[in-house]
Amino acid sequence: MAFTKMMDLIIGNDSGPTHLAFALNKASITIFGATPSYRNAFQTHINKIIDAGKKIQNTKHIDKSDFCITRIEEEDIFKLAKGLLNEK
Repeated sequence: MAFTKMMDLIIGNDSGPTHLAFALNKASITIFGATPSYRNAFQTHINKIIDAGKKIQNTKHIDKSDFCITRIEEEDIFKLAKGLLNEK
């Protein structure tokens, strides 16, 4: 947790580090692939989400072999990051 407090921005998938960033009111970008962002994240002015745009039919049966997250362009993540860091 101390390490997270020192960061200006946390970027990661829907997991512990990005949830911790949200809890500590730190800037974050949470990346979603085959999991629904609408179910697992809140977006604020410093906590952004980016997803693969996949429509999830059944949130109780996520296809773990679906790598649609690779469709997300690095440039899109970079633009979000740059915007968040420029606000500081």
